[in-house]
Amino acid sequence: MKKAETKHTPLITVFKRDNLPKWAGVLIRLGTILVALIISFIFASLVIKQDMSGIISNFFNGALALPWKLFLDAALLLGFAICILPSFKMKFWNMGANGQVMVGCLAAIAIMFYMGEWVGRDSSRNVLLLVLMFAASMVASIIWALIPAIFKAFFNTNETLFTLMMNY
Repeated sequence: MKKAETKHTPLITVFKRDNLPKWAGVLIRLGTILVALIISFIFASLVIKQDMSGIISNFFNGALALPWKLFLDAALLLGFAICILPSFKMKFWNMGANGQVMVGCLAAIAIMFYMGEWVGRDSSRNVLLLVLMFAASMVASIIWALIPAIFKAFFNTNETLFTLMMNY
């Protein structure tokens, strides 16, 4: 005797709606952003124990009051994305790029911090300081990339896993 088959319907079904009007798609996206902001504000208020109005005012005063700074940060991130784009297009997943950028920035900050007093008010030394910061960030990034390359060459480790572990 054959057992009766029962059909299981999922709780949530996701599918693409091709016949959705353009205004509805825009409204859905704006609503999604609004809900994400509200959830983020609630989570932030629970974590830092500040009232919701203070968090919202800090968000708009900090992130959106200085659009030039926001565009500058976005331009830096887009520049980084353009730099690693060729490796992704070649199907080489460069997992160490984030760590290389981080270590390069830390080296540049260290040079700026420790040699900033050397520059003082003499603006002619600013160019030399910038060159030193650039060179330090390049050397630190190369060393950070060289570590997993050496382990791959001599010990045949997985470089993707190695760079992920180094970055975390």
